[in-house]
Amino acid sequence: MCWEKKWRIPLVANNMARDRFFLIRNWIKLVFDNEITADERKADRLWKVRPLLDRILEGCLKQNKPQELSIDEMIVPFSGTCLVKQHIPNKPNPTGLKVYVLANPNGIVCDFTVYQGPATYVENPELEQFWQCESAVLQLTRSLVPGHTLYADRFFTSVRLADELLKKGFRLTGTIRKDRIPETTDLPSDKEFKKANERGTSFCTVREEKDKNGTKTEGKVAITKWLDNNCVCMISTAESIEPLCEVKRWSKASKQFINVSQPKVINAYNAKNGRRRLS
Repeated sequence: MCWEKKWRIPLVANNMARDRFFLIRNWIKLVFDNEITADERKADRLWKVRPLLDRILEGCLKQNKPQELSIDEMIVPFSGTCLVKQHIPNKPNPTGLKVYVLANPNGIVCDFTVYQGPATYVENPELEQFWQCESAVLQLTRSLVPGHTLYADRFFTSVRLADELLKKGFRLTGTIRKDRIPETTDLPSDKEFKKANERGTSFCTVREEKDKNGTKTEGKVAITKWLDNNCVCMISTAESIEPLCEVKRWSKASKQFINVSQPKVINAYNAKNGRRRLS
């Protein structure tokens, strides 16, 4: 980008040719191999570029972290030989290094973890009991103080994750896979919900925890189903249906835009989770 006409940065482009930069980058070394022990290499598959990753992470951790933050995954394009290289279809760059990121609503990365398989969370054995997707979220809360609300898609969310984040002082809102919704949850099936309701209908079930004395605690987990073109399921410990808002949607039947009721949890997810939007 430094050499492109639109994004040109004279300080860089006037002092070094693009091809020379690529040549230096291909041969640059960041560590002395003999100083890295066999155990360190086994524990960190990215040891050859670890100083660079640590420096980038240092800058990310200094970014402003508002109360609402989103968690997602991204691919760093790479086609060379690498033990942790992934191929994920339907991504803009499907082949490369998978990185879990914590970002503010503007898309600025505030923290990240590069996925390395089983070695990803070797420094935090407490995460072994959780799924990979849950561990990614819990790992990214390391730089946060209690009080933040996290927004994530269905790859990450689960009821167990929502409970664990509540214990740490964080709220969670996101879409959730149907097979991760407990069977005991009083939630109608998609077929029943579509048949019995019109577009814009919402249904919510809330689980309230109680302590040993039977007193209700603040550990409420709300699972909301909303009917738009299709059924959308949300899990949240921060928002529910109320207050409802109205959004414009295209109606195939009347061939015009109509107003459709939308739950608060959907509206908050769309507003705070960056590029992701629910129809």
